[in-house]
Amino acid sequence: MAETNKRIGRVDSSHVKSVLQIKHLFEAVSEAIEEAIIIHTDTVVLYANQTAHKMIGVDQPSLTGQPIAKFILKDHLHVVSDWIHGMYSEESKIDPRLQIKCIRDDGSLFDIEVISRLLTWNKQKVVLSLARDRTNLNNLQSEYNRTQNLMEKIIDNLEVGIWSVDVFRDQIITASKPISNIYGVDLEKFLENRNFWQEVIHPDDKERVKKAQSKLKHGILRHQYRIIHQESFEIRYIEDLTVPVFNENKELIRLDGIVIDITKRKHDEEQLKHLAYHDDLTGLLNRKSLEKKLAAMQEEGERNILILYIDLDRFGRINDTLGYEIGDILLQKVAERLKTIVGEQGFAARMGGDDFAIVISNINEKDINSFINELSKELKREILVKEMNIYITASIGGAIYAKDTENVQELLNHAEIAQISAKKMTDYFVLYNKDMSQLKSNIILESSLRTAVERDEFELYYQPQYEIKTGELIGAEALIRWNHPTLGHLGPNEFIAIAEESGLIEEIGRWVIHNVCHQIKYWKDKRYPVVPISINLSVRQFYSKNLISDIKNILAETEIASELLGFEITESIAVDFKVANSVLEELRNLGIGISVDDFGTGYSSLAYLSKMPISSLKIDRSFINNLGSKDGNSIVKAIITLAKGLDLKVVAEGVETEEQKIELEELGCDYVQGYLYSKPLSVSVFERSILYENF
Repeated sequence: MAETNKRIGRVDSSHVKSVLQIKHLFEAVSEAIEEAIIIHTDTVVLYANQTAHKMIGVDQPSLTGQPIAKFILKDHLHVVSDWIHGMYSEESKIDPRLQIKCIRDDGSLFDIEVISRLLTWNKQKVVLSLARDRTNLNNLQSEYNRTQNLMEKIIDNLEVGIWSVDVFRDQIITASKPISNIYGVDLEKFLENRNFWQEVIHPDDKERVKKAQSKLKHGILRHQYRIIHQESFEIRYIEDLTVPVFNENKELIRLDGIVIDITKRKHDEEQLKHLAYHDDLTGLLNRKSLEKKLAAMQEEGERNILILYIDLDRFGRINDTLGYEIGDILLQKVAERLKTIVGEQGFAARMGGDDFAIVISNINEKDINSFINELSKELKREILVKEMNIYITASIGGAIYAKDTENVQELLNHAEIAQISAKKMTDYFVLYNKDMSQLKSNIILESSLRTAVERDEFELYYQPQYEIKTGELIGAEALIRWNHPTLGHLGPNEFIAIAEESGLIEEIGRWVIHNVCHQIKYWKDKRYPVVPISINLSVRQFYSKNLISDIKNILAETEIASELLGFEITESIAVDFKVANSVLEELRNLGIGISVDDFGTGYSSLAYLSKMPISSLKIDRSFINNLGSKDGNSIVKAIITLAKGLDLKVVAEGVETEEQKIELEELGCDYVQGYLYSKPLSVSVFERSILYENF
C-alpha cells in the first residue's frame, strides 16, 4: 500500500512537471509571436500576452481580470457580445473572424482583426483569440478607396470619354460616363456592344476610319472623324486617341483610349477661318481673301478682269456727326447694295474703313462705263438708317487685269491710284492709265506714311557740328530717315515734300521733337556727355497752332534744359512776318535757339530777318561747293559779314574738303558741319564715336 502510494506520488510529480513545462512553452510561444493572444470568457480577460499589452498600451499583467468591454468601442459591443455567445452555443455556426474597433489605454482608437476558437481551459469553456492590428492597413485601404472614388469622379466629370477593350475576349472592359454624352446613348448599351462606336460613324468617314485602325499594330493612333449623335442626330466631330497594349510575345491584347467631342472646337476653327477671310462688320470678303481669289483667277487663266476700288466721300463726317453706330449700319447697307449689284458677275470686298472693292470677270471694256453708271446710280440712292435718309457719293477707280498689269498686287495698287485720282479730280470714276506712274509712287508713299509713325519705321540720325578753330564738338543736327518695309532706307528728300502736301508733316515733326528730347534725357540719365541738338521745322509745322504747346509738354515730360534743344527754319518762314515773329519770340523765351537754314537760297527781306529773334545762320551747301572761285568766296564772305553785323553765329553745312574748311576759317565762319568731319550717324554710333571721343 505504501509502495503504491509512492508510485502514485511519483506519477503526480512527473505530471505536474510536464504541465509546468507545457505552460512555460505556451507562454514562450505566445510572447514570441506578433499577434496578440487573449484567453477570455464572455466577460473578462483570463490571459493576455505581451503583444496584447503593447497593443492596448499597458504593462503586463494589467489586462488579466479586466472586463472585455473596457477595451472595445461602445458601438461594437453588441456585435462582440453576439459573436462570443455564438461561440459558446454548440448549435450556432459563427464565423471565427471578426473586425472591430478597440480603445487603447490613452483613449485612441485602433482596428483589429480577430480569429477565435472555443476551448476548455481549467475545466471551463473559454475563448482563445488571436488579434492583429489592422489600423495602418485599414487607413491605407481607406485612402486607396478615397483616391479611387476621387479619380472616378474626376474621370466621370471630364469631357473626355475613357475606354478599354479586351481584344482576346472582344469585349469592352470599361468605359467612363462621358462616353454616354459623347455618343448620346446609355452607357450600358455602349458596354454591351463592342462595335457600337463604329456603327454611329458618319457614312462618309467609315472607310477612312477603317483604314486608320489598321495602323494600330504600329503604335498609337490619333485621328478625327464624325459621328451621328444618337440622341440629337446631330453630326458631331470626334477626336480619338487609341493606345495598343501588347504582351511579351508582341501580341495585341488590349486597346486603351480616349474620345473627345471636338465639335465646338471645329466650329470655332471654321468661324476663325471665316473671319480670317471675311470682314467682321459687313460679311464681305476682306482684302486678304480678295487677293487670294484674284490669284486663283489668274492661275485659271481668266482675262478681262475688272477691279474697282470704291471710297465713300466724306464718310468721316457721318461718324463725327451721327456717331459710329450709324456709320457702321451705313457700311452694312452699302455692302448689301454692292453684293446685289455684282450678282453672279463677280464678288465684292471691304478693303478697310470706308473703302470697298468689286471684282468683275470676263467684262468687255465697252461695258465698263454702263456698269459704272449703274453702280454710281445705285450708291447715290437714299439709304434708310434708323429712320434717317442718308445720301452718299463715292470716288471709284478701276484697273483691268492683263491690260494694265498681270500682277495681282499691282492691279490692286492701280485701282487704288485711279480712285485717289478720281477723288483729286472730283470725278466719280477714273480708269487707270500709265500716265499715273508718278502719282502712283507718291500715293504709295503717302499711304505708307500714314502708318509709318505707329509702325515705328522712322529713325533719327545725328550729324555733329564743330567749332572751326578749335575742333570742339558744339552740337548736332537731328536728321530723319525712313526705314520703308519695301523701298528700303529713304532720306528726307524722298518723302518730306509728300508729308508736307498730305498734312502728315505735323505728326512726323511732333515725333521728331518727342524722340530727340527723350534721347537727350536718356543721355543725361546715363551720364553721357550732352550737346545741343537742332531740329528742322517745316513751314507748315512752324505755323501749326499746337507747336508751342507740344514743345512745352515734351520739355516738361522729359525735364531737359531747353538750351539743349534748337530749331532750324528756312527763310520762307517769314511769309507772314507778324505771326512768324510771334512764334519765334515764344521759342526764344523758352530758351530755345533758332537758326536760319539754307540761307541765301530764299528771298526773304533782310529787314525782316534783322528783326527776328534768331541766333545763327546756316550757309547752304551750294555756296560751300563753289568755294575757291571768286564769286563763290564773295557770296560766302557777304553772308558771314551780314551775320556778324546782325550779331549772329555762322554755320557752314556740307563741308567736305580740307580746302573748304581752310577757306571758311579765313572768312570768319564760326561752326562747320559735313562729311569732312562726319556723315550723319545712327544713335549708337554717334554715342560711341562722337560723344565719348570728344569728351
